[in-house]
Amino acid sequence: MKIYRFIFVIVTLCFLACLAWSVYLFFLPIKTTTGNYLFNVAVSFFFLVGGMLAWFYIYRCKLTCVFGKAMLWIGGAQISYAIAGFFWAYYNLILHIDIPYPSLADVFYLLFPLGVALGSLHLMEMAHVRITHQGIRDSSIVIITTYICVFFLFYQPDLSSNLPWQTVVFNLFYPLTDALLISLAFILIRVIRGSFLIPSLFLTMSLIVMSVGDMLFSYRNTHGLYWNGDISDVLFLVSGYLMMSAIFLLVQTAEQISKKRQITT
Repeated sequence: MKIYRFIFVIVTLCFLACLAWSVYLFFLPIKTTTGNYLFNVAVSFFFLVGGMLAWFYIYRCKLTCVFGKAMLWIGGAQISYAIAGFFWAYYNLILHIDIPYPSLADVFYLLFPLGVALGSLHLMEMAHVRITHQGIRDSSIVIITTYICVFFLFYQPDLSSNLPWQTVVFNLFYPLTDALLISLAFILIRVIRGSFLIPSLFLTMSLIVMSVGDMLFSYRNTHGLYWNGDISDVLFLVSGYLMMSAIFLLVQTAEQISKKRQITT
């Protein structure tokens, strides 16, 4: 665990440096500098570290249990988000496209909520949460209600026939992914108890911050206000740090439970 703590401290210092970086970008009169584009690379770094920590722990402990599956999917979701961010930066820095939407980056962005959802199901299984017909019904109602609210109140996406079909598809799916993330946060905070409560709270906060960032990005991009490194990207940065912290706490909790079992046996 010492190496995990060391990495956590280093990443926390990097997070604070990135917050200072975002303040610097805010006061820059030009919003299309290399520093703006590299900020999204920095955001991707936090998701990459979280994903690699999760996968490294699986490899080191040779986990094939439910906890290992949860870490596999959540870690994979973070790595997918990091890949998306790197593709976004490639469009910015190499192809000189300020806002590459839709693009290959969006495919990996949309894989993120799927991985988090599957990982969260395994977390609930590990916490001995019973999945009942009533639970499925209530969860479906929450997701559908949230989707309607997000779709009509926040996104109001352009679905006109003159848009490319890829744009229409992404405009439909992004509100759905945010509804899924918000619903997951709501479900996790209701059902997770015991040793994994604190890590789940960090995961929940990460999902909520991610959803708010998505909605802000959509609004600002639609109204021509978005620039790389603005408030929505800062929220993605915070979300990445919170999710990396959730992975660290999950690993720490799993280690503590493992030691207690060794002592009792």
